[in-house]
Amino acid sequence: MESSYIGDNIDLLRELEPLRRSWQLKVEGHWPGEISPDTMRELDSILERIPDMPSLTLHFEGGMSAEVTRDFPSEYLNSVDRGIAKMFQEDASLLGISFPAHGRYPGHCATRQEPSWSPYKMESTRILGRLRNGEIGEEEAFDLLRDLSSPEENAGAFIAVRMLALEK
Repeated sequence: MESSYIGDNIDLLRELEPLRRSWQLKVEGHWPGEISPDTMRELDSILERIPDMPSLTLHFEGGMSAEVTRDFPSEYLNSVDRGIAKMFQEDASLLGISFPAHGRYPGHCATRQEPSWSPYKMESTRILGRLRNGEIGEEEAFDLLRDLSSPEENAGAFIAVRMLALEK
């Protein structure tokens, strides 16, 4: 079944109050001094206006650079996974949902068995399960999680491993 919006519907959508954005600006790297508030607003505006732009890299004198991305709260991304799982429950003929590569994430296909937008979520859940069951130690779990994640996600991996270790 194919459908599209017609002109009247587009006008109605434009009149609706804009939804509150689900992400905030995240800048990581090295730069001289401070990035001005005006520059931060413009970076924010660029990512707002070009939604399929995964990130920007700022290049500074002295070879320094910083990556600008969108930072989504974990509950927001968990709600995406719940929505994916619901689609598989509601539509028996649905076999998979492909997510193209973007930013640091490779392409991935969510399935009934692994209903997640993230190619790493199921594997990280398995690693934490192995730690919880005593199959691997804290250091090995952290190393495995670190290999899955990007540098800024490593802090989250370390916290998850430490929390599980403290539960024992």
